[in-house]
Amino acid sequence: MNKEIKEILDVYPEFRSTRPFKGPHKISDLFLNLRKQISELPFVKDNENLIVKSSYGKGNWAAVPWLAIMDTRETSSTQDGTYVVMLFGEKGEGVSIKIGQGVTKLKQAIGAKGAIRELKVRAD
Repeated sequence: MNKEIKEILDVYPEFRSTRPFKGPHKISDLFLNLRKQISELPFVKDNENLIVKSSYGKGNWAAVPWLAIMDTRETSSTQDGTYVVMLFGEKGEGVSIKIGQGVTKLKQAIGAKGAIRELKVRAD
């Protein structure tokens, strides 16, 4: 797992700036392998409610690729709910693990200002 994380940090910035997004490439393989390895960790594998998802973009390279572990009792999408997320630095400077809050569905339901207020309440 450490190998994949290090390699993503090493090669992602170059891929993002020099290679087309479409088609098979090393980044796709690295994220697939990392998802598989995280999914096989005992605390994930032994909990039927946990799912692992990742993204390095949709149609274009993401500035900040991520991998998330979600509890389906809370959410199955990074657009809603809370989840644990591994964020890869845009320039390959490191990885941080955070508690993420989905904002997309909330923003659609109550607007941007309302979503910001609600997310602050939830964080507290």
